[in-house]
Amino acid sequence: MQLIKLLKEILSNLMMILLSIILTLFLLEFILKKGLLDDSLIYIPKKDKELDNKINYNNCLIAEKNIYHFNDIPRSIERKQGFKRIAVLGDSFIWGDGVTYDVIWSHKLEKMLCDKYDNIEVLSWGYNGWNTYRELLFFSNEGKKYDIDMLILGFVTNDTDLNNSEQKYFHWQESPKLNFIKKTFPTLFDFTSSYINRFLEKTIYKDYGYENWEEKLYTEDNLKEYKKILNYLKKTCDTKGIKLLFVFTPNNYREYFRNKHDKIIPLLKENNIDYLDLYPAIYKRLHSYKLKELWSNKANGHPGDLVTQVYAEEVFQHITNEEHLKKIFKGEQLTLHPKNKTSNYIDGKTAISNYFKVDIRQVDFIGKEGNFCYIVRLPKNFPVSINKPNLKLYENGVELSYSNSSLEEIKNQGKGKYMHLNDKIYFSATDNSNPKKNGKLYKLICKDVAEEFYMYLKSKNEQINEIRLAMVYNSNAPEIYSKLSNIYIKWGETYNINKAH
Repeated sequence: MQLIKLLKEILSNLMMILLSIILTLFLLEFILKKGLLDDSLIYIPKKDKELDNKINYNNCLIAEKNIYHFNDIPRSIERKQGFKRIAVLGDSFIWGDGVTYDVIWSHKLEKMLCDKYDNIEVLSWGYNGWNTYRELLFFSNEGKKYDIDMLILGFVTNDTDLNNSEQKYFHWQESPKLNFIKKTFPTLFDFTSSYINRFLEKTIYKDYGYENWEEKLYTEDNLKEYKKILNYLKKTCDTKGIKLLFVFTPNNYREYFRNKHDKIIPLLKENNIDYLDLYPAIYKRLHSYKLKELWSNKANGHPGDLVTQVYAEEVFQHITNEEHLKKIFKGEQLTLHPKNKTSNYIDGKTAISNYFKVDIRQVDFIGKEGNFCYIVRLPKNFPVSINKPNLKLYENGVELSYSNSSLEEIKNQGKGKYMHLNDKIYFSATDNSNPKKNGKLYKLICKDVAEEFYMYLKSKNEQINEIRLAMVYNSNAPEIYSKLSNIYIKWGETYNINKAH
């Protein structure tokens, strides 16, 4: 009897412990979902990731109009008569990962210059994932065509990557065996796995994680090769008579960036490259802020508004120095901007609205059949043969699954069913709403010709309905892209983007 009583007591205690653990887990899940630990630099809540995706989606709309997919308005190869040109070349810091168009520091710099001078233009050449080597390739093959006076190279600590070092990350948390835990405690699981991975990177697996990868980029051998890239860049600029300025752009005031910059400065001096180190200014002006306050947004550690403002102001002050201006523009004067004249700078609001104003072709919206079927007539010069089976329709970025539906199914069932017949598209919204009024973005893609078109159904006073189409870059067919990249369609006419501004 004593043994049975003891076993019951042990079992009861175990049940209490198990129940306490379960209740604690649910409590932690609740706390995390309420955002009480959102200031963490390691764990990123889902809602913050969604905001980051929304910002970058809008950036992509602008970038899709640019011939090189830069987050910048289309620029002509030939510059306007009497104008001076500066190009800012870099990676995601110039593309604007996680920030809106006007927060990008090269755009801020352009606005400052355009507000002061009437005959200057700043081109933003930035692409996510680039390093100095890839930036050099772009400049050598494409950028030098644009007749610039000055090249500003924005340096980020991963720019010493020579594309020969693999980045390693943990994937244990993606195992299907953990699905039950992930579904029961999704927020807690993300939080815990983030910290476990960071601990492993700092202690046992020191070849995993971003910062460990970046350390490999600063070995003696790697820096020797990087020095050669800087030498070639300098020679290329000198040959074209282009003033080169190398600008260090640290994410924040951490000593980590100071140490990395100190390893690059001797290489610049050996190559006689002018540079501007922004670490002292970042530290002086922003060291009182929390690190996350300097992020582009709560989910993205790229530089945010406070940091990009320092970049732009410091570079502006540096290059508008009278002595520097003479060197950059070979003694020629810039025209001061009249106070009563609008600045030449095109802001983000205009850039995003022009996404639907520059590259447009009007298409007939014929009407409706049955309960849910809406009919669109494609334009006569739509680059798709009649009855192509490989047309795909997307609603807000999600491919609609039922492309071979019958007309009766579309009319009576809807739910995203559609079909292509002759010169018409018969389709329905996934929620059976009216696509003339629901504001959703429909994207029609013909896979084999690698041309993409947006169909934007918009209601104006419930009277005027348009479908707007814009051709964009398809990364899976670069050879076709090279043929099409200079040609955009405007109201059915051939439109050369190199003449657009």
